[in-house]
Amino acid sequence: MCSSVPGTTRKRNYLLATDLDGTLLGSGEKYGSALKLFKKALALSSFTLVYVTGRNLQEIQEAIESYHLPLPRAAIAEIGTRIFYREGETFIRDTDWDKALVQSAPGWNRKKIAESLSQFGWLFEQSENHQNPFKISYYFASASLVENRLDQIRGKVERICSNFELVVSSDPNSELVFLDIVPQKGTKAGALEYLRKKLGFGKNQVIYAGDSGNDLHALTAGYWSVVVKNAPEELKKKIANIVRKQGIASRVYFACGCGELDGKYVSGLIEGLARLKVIPLHLLNERK
Repeated sequence: MCSSVPGTTRKRNYLLATDLDGTLLGSGEKYGSALKLFKKALALSSFTLVYVTGRNLQEIQEAIESYHLPLPRAAIAEIGTRIFYREGETFIRDTDWDKALVQSAPGWNRKKIAESLSQFGWLFEQSENHQNPFKISYYFASASLVENRLDQIRGKVERICSNFELVVSSDPNSELVFLDIVPQKGTKAGALEYLRKKLGFGKNQVIYAGDSGNDLHALTAGYWSVVVKNAPEELKKKIANIVRKQGIASRVYFACGCGELDGKYVSGLIEGLARLKVIPLHLLNERK
C-alpha cells in the first residue's frame, strides 16, 4: 500500500495537461467510478485542462462525447503538430503554431522526406487521416525491427532537414510500433511549452500525465509529471534514468495504486494529483 504524503494541498492554479488513450481513457470495471472522481477532483482545485494526444481533432471530439469527458480549455493534437483552443462548443486552430513549426525546422519538406524513406520496405505509412504537413507517420510490423532501423531513418532525414524529432510509441495490445517524424518543436513537449507561455502559466504550474513513448519528452521536461501504472516498464525505466540524471526525479510520480484506485489510466492520474498535493489526499479513499 502506498505511504501517505505529509503536507497540505498546494493552493494555486495549475495547467493540467493529460494524454488521452492509455492515460485519461481506459477500461475495466473501476474505470467509470474513477472518471467520476476525476471530475470531482477538477472541481476541488483550480485547473486549466488541456488534452495532449496523437488523435486528430475529430477523434478528440469523439472521445469527449463517447466517454463524457470534461471539456478542455485547449487541445494539443496529432503528437504536437496541431493546437486548438475551445470557444464554446467549437475548437479554433492556432495557425501561429504552424509558423513556429516552420521556423523550428529549416529545410523541412514533407514530400522529400517521405520520398527518401519510401525505399525502406519494412516501414509502412499510416492512413491519410494520421498525416499532416508537419507529421509523417509510419508503423513497424514488429518491435524487434525498431532499434536497428532508427539510425537509418535518421540518416535519410538529416540530409533534408537537421532539426526534427523521431517520436516512437507502441500499441500495448499488439506488436505494432508507431513512428512519427515531426519538426523539432512538433512534439507534445514542444507544443505544451508554447501553449503554457501563451496561456500565462509558469513551468512550475504545469502538471503532465502520460503513459507512452510519445509522452517521453513531456514527462521529462521538468514539469510536475504523473506516469500511470499501465505505462510500459521499459518506458518507466527510461523516464526514471533521464530525470535522475537531470536532477528532477522528485517532480515525477509513478502511480502504483492506492486506496480504491488501481493506479491505471485515470485512477493513476488522480493518485498522482493527490501525491503531488494539488488535490486533497482523502480522495484516494473515496469510491466515487
